[in-house]
Amino acid sequence: MRLWLLTDDPATSQAGIYPRSGGRVLNGAEVFEASAAFNASLLGDGPWSDPWPPDFPRPRVRFAEGRLPDYNVVQNMPFISDRMRRAMALPEHDAQLLSVRNVSRPPRARSARYSLLHVLAHARAIDGERSDCHVDRPVSAKTGEQVLRFTGLTGIRFLSGLEPPADLFRETAAPMVVLATDALAERVIAAGCTGVQFRHPLWFAPGFDEVIRTRDGAARLVWDASGRRYDLESMSLEEADAAPRSRPDQRAG
Repeated sequence: MRLWLLTDDPATSQAGIYPRSGGRVLNGAEVFEASAAFNASLLGDGPWSDPWPPDFPRPRVRFAEGRLPDYNVVQNMPFISDRMRRAMALPEHDAQLLSVRNVSRPPRARSARYSLLHVLAHARAIDGERSDCHVDRPVSAKTGEQVLRFTGLTGIRFLSGLEPPADLFRETAAPMVVLATDALAERVIAAGCTGVQFRHPLWFAPGFDEVIRTRDGAARLVWDASGRRYDLESMSLEEADAAPRSRPDQRAG
């Protein structure tokens, strides 16, 4: 079994640095507050498999004319195109897709069809004892119970015998980590979707060792001196499955 981290392509995500080209969620605070209130209404600690209710506010998004990748992260909200939605082919109980109100000004950007991706499936997948991470057990302010949390992840190894609950799912102990099966990665790459990368769980620390899934196997991101552009250096999946020789915290010293 091979799993990948779903991330955006840094070549397109850098658009967020430049507000004029990166797009904007005009009611971002409303969407965030509605999500927080909905989560607070649910029993126990997250993540949850409950879809947002019918009256959940639709994002009003102004997309940029020249920045319309299939995977488009705007203000930390992942929007996907119709092409990527079809390629992923996720059932409704695994992911909710919320249509957006596209208020873009340029005609091309206004005609783009995006949905906000809300991943519902989740599972305990990461082996905290074998991964490069911090294992925390804070007390939940909501339930008063101790919860398992993984932070500072720079290298991920999975629990023995793990069976993914879906082709795309969240890690229960680190909900910001979204994992994809190799089958889903292949479908999305074969469809030619842009703006998305599937990063190897042992090679995903930005600025250090980064390896992604490609049509032919895997490739390392090799950045230029400016840190704004990268080339791809091919490698086999077998090479990728071997851990990097050094970790980011080791290099820093």
